[in-house]
Amino acid sequence: MKRPGCLQRLCFSLLAALLLPGCGAEKVNESISQPSPLLPGFQSYHSRAEVLPALSKTLNAEVLEDSSLPDADPRPLFSIYTISYQGFAYCGQTGELHLQFFNDRLLQTWFFPQDAASCLAVLASLGQQIPNGDGLATGNTILRSGVDYRGTHYIAWEDRRLALERRRWIARYS
Repeated sequence: MKRPGCLQRLCFSLLAALLLPGCGAEKVNESISQPSPLLPGFQSYHSRAEVLPALSKTLNAEVLEDSSLPDADPRPLFSIYTISYQGFAYCGQTGELHLQFFNDRLLQTWFFPQDAASCLAVLASLGQQIPNGDGLATGNTILRSGVDYRGTHYIAWEDRRLALERRRWIARYS
C-alpha cells in the first residue's frame, strides 16, 4: 500500500485544522453583531461601561441581579446583570427603567411608566402599535408590553439575537 505523500498529509492537516475546532464546541457567546435599537437612546450589544456612566450620574440605581458562573466552571461564559433606575423619563412619563446585560452586552430594556396607556399611545403615534401576544418585531428588536409579576405595566425592547443566544446556552449547558 502506498503511503500518503507530503502534499496529501498537508491537505489532510489543513482540512482537519479547519473542521475540528467546530466539532462539538458551539460558540454560544461569541456573536458579533450590529447593535439594534432598544428603548430610544439605547442599543443592544453595548457594554455596561458604555451604557451605565451617563445614567449613574443623574438617577439612583439598584442592582437587581448580578450573577455569573464561578471562574472554575468549564462551561462558556454566562453572566446576567440587571440594574434598575427610578425616575427615568420617556414618552412624557416618569417611571422605572430596567437594563439587562447578557455577558456584558445590553440585551433588554424595560420601562415601567406611571401611565402605561399614555406611553403606549405615544408609541402608537410613532408607528409602534404593540399587538397582543409576541410583540412587534422591527429588524432584530422586539417591542412588547405587558404586566410583570408585581402587577406593574411595562414596555420592553429586546434584541432577538442575544435572546436566542441566551436560550441556546441554557438549553445546552444548564
